[in-house]
Amino acid sequence: MLSRLIRGWGKKKPKDYPAVKGMLRVFLSSRHDDFGNSIKEILESYMDYRMPVTDAWSEINSLLLIEDDNELNDLLTEMAGNEFCPEFCGETWRSFLHRVVNILNSAH
Repeated sequence: MLSRLIRGWGKKKPKDYPAVKGMLRVFLSSRHDDFGNSIKEILESYMDYRMPVTDAWSEINSLLLIEDDNELNDLLTEMAGNEFCPEFCGETWRSFLHRVVNILNSAH
């Protein structure tokens, strides 16, 4: 019972989302545009390279269950490092995740 009172107890860490972390740091990296110029093009490349799409989809849906936007923003900002920021696409982290899930859903 006391553990529920400790701030941050039970929160997921970036290591709990390896597929999303890889997508953010490699495919969506701001350092290069090897995989496309739009999020849709980049995600199509992600799927073409046979990356763990099902894992990424599951991880994103798990991330979207985080109700606190500050917690979600902090986690994803840490996961992305200096490689990707959704504001450059006119998105928030939550809207970006919804967009990615929709693109992945439409591909199946």
